[in-house]
Amino acid sequence: MEKQTRVGVGVFIFKEGKFLMLKRANSHRSGSWSVPGGHLEYGESFENTAKREVLEEAGIKIKNL
Repeated sequence: MEKQTRVGVGVFIFKEGKFLMLKRANSHRSGSWSVPGGHLEYGESFENTAKREVLEEAGIKIKNL
């Protein structure tokens, strides 16, 4: 079996002295709180991963990263 390395990204979103936390659902650690994030796709940059994951998980389109 071939081993694979997976790289993850967590995105901290700050606005007006607050930051965004999401309650996990339908995944491992369901019910726990975390920042939006996920794993890089092959050939994807950290920045594009952050933008994609925040859009997928929170419905927020990041403008300034």
